[in-house]
Amino acid sequence: MGAVTAGLGAEGEDDRATSGDPLDLTVEDTQLRRVDEIVGGIDGEPEAVAQLKIPDSPFKVTVALSSSIFGYALGINAADWLDGKSVPQAMDALPIALSKDNVAAYERDQADPAAVYADPSRRDRYIKRYGNICYDSRDHYLNFPWSSEAK
Repeated sequence: MGAVTAGLGAEGEDDRATSGDPLDLTVEDTQLRRVDEIVGGIDGEPEAVAQLKIPDSPFKVTVALSSSIFGYALGINAADWLDGKSVPQAMDALPIALSKDNVAAYERDQADPAAVYADPSRRDRYIKRYGNICYDSRDHYLNFPWSSEAK
């Protein structure tokens, strides 16, 4: 893969556009780009997602977390816990690399988090769940430094 151009906003900002023109790029900027260079960002901000849907946009990728699906999972797990049901001990919100090829499916999933959560194959694209715990076993919780990234 070629070079990746990131840092679309001012230092310390995410991939939101910082001025009125798309991603602060001029026509001259896009004409001078190498063919192996892409423009991308992080955070999956609405402006970045919108850019992915524009034909010939220099913006090619953003990495998003599924906040609507993760938020739904937190809410349903809290309700299940209060009902005495077993819930995951831990969850990861998985990063999703969005491009023009998958942005429509991502937006459909974000619009209906309940349907995604109910379908394990769809849910597992966005959330990784670890272990189980319920009120009766609440004293057997994870009690050590833990990371899903640990080998």
